[in-house]
Amino acid sequence: MIVNVVASYLDNMSATHSICDALDTTFSFGSNLFIGIEPNTTVDTMTIIPYGGPPPNVDKYRQETALQLRFKTSSRYKSLSVQQACIDNLDSNYLSGNGYMRANSSAPLIIGSIDNDRWIVSVSNFTVKYIKT
Repeated sequence: MIVNVVASYLDNMSATHSICDALDTTFSFGSNLFIGIEPNTTVDTMTIIPYGGPPPNVDKYRQETALQLRFKTSSRYKSLSVQQACIDNLDSNYLSGNGYMRANSSAPLIIGSIDNDRWIVSVSNFTVKYIKT
C-alpha cells in the first residue's frame, strides 16, 4: 500500500531534512508518525490518511491514490512551517522510485484546534501515482 511507502520514506529522514527541521524532531512510526488514525498523544504528530481516489487501473498494475498529511502541532507557526516543508519536498517526489507524489495545493490548510486550543491541526492533500512492484 502506498501509505506504507510514504511512511517509510518519512521514517527514514535525517534530523537535518527540512521537514524534520520544521517539526523539530525526526519521525518515528508509532510515536509521532501514524497511518489512518492518530492516537491521543502529547507530542507533535503526523498522520497519513488515505482517502478515495479514482478507480484502480484495469491492468491492476498501476494505481492512483490520494492521501492527506494531517499534522497536530503545538503552534500555528510550526504547523504551517512543517506542512509547507512537506509540500515543497514531497511534490514531484518519486519516493525512491515507488510512487510519484503531487501536492493538490501549493499551501497548507489549518483546519482548527483541539483540546482547548492546545493543538493546531493542519492538512495538505496529495495524489500519488504508483506502479506495483
